[in-house]
Amino acid sequence: MSKEAESGLTLWLKQKEPGKEHRQQLKVIKQLREELDGEHPFVIETDEDYEFLAKLLVHSQRNLKETKKKKEAVTKPINQALRAFRSWWQPPIHGWEQVIKLIKGKLAEYEERLIREKESAAKVLAEAAQEEDFELAHAVSAKLHEEVPTVAGVSSREVWVVDRERVDLKQAPVEYLALDSESVNEYLRRWAKEKERPPDLPGIPFKLEVRLRAG
Repeated sequence: MSKEAESGLTLWLKQKEPGKEHRQQLKVIKQLREELDGEHPFVIETDEDYEFLAKLLVHSQRNLKETKKKKEAVTKPINQALRAFRSWWQPPIHGWEQVIKLIKGKLAEYEERLIREKESAAKVLAEAAQEEDFELAHAVSAKLHEEVPTVAGVSSREVWVVDRERVDLKQAPVEYLALDSESVNEYLRRWAKEKERPPDLPGIPFKLEVRLRAG
């Protein structure tokens, strides 16, 4: 994370009422989108980066809600001008939604990476214990206890979904050919109740996905 990006995002977070005016919102949104998805995008490298971006997610979600409220306060009593006001407020609303989507994607990617690292550490730990390499076992055991920072207003849940990039329908059972079918969903729900990884179906592998909620 560059110092310029950190200073720009931190300044916005410290403002009492960020994005109060329509033009200010669009300006802030443009800056945030450049920092998140521009030529040198923000990258989560540490827990501090994760916590910082999670707080930004809370602020962005709050601004989206406030913008929608301002829009509705104007549009509801003026039905004749509804279309005009929608076109007026839609750019910042759409902008905040895009910023939130980008932030959630980066936070989820960080959590998913941590999960994969913990799974890898668990395998190394099992092998080390079997070989009685207690020094290695001790070294990797700490990784199993790592968790992402807790940030007020941000929650996440882990769900198993079809890994569409690796699907081979030629091998899939007939009842599961429609990947969004009730059969596939029921299969995943059944394993979710067991709180275990669902075994891959023939031709239909699954992957863990982190979904975030803010506000």
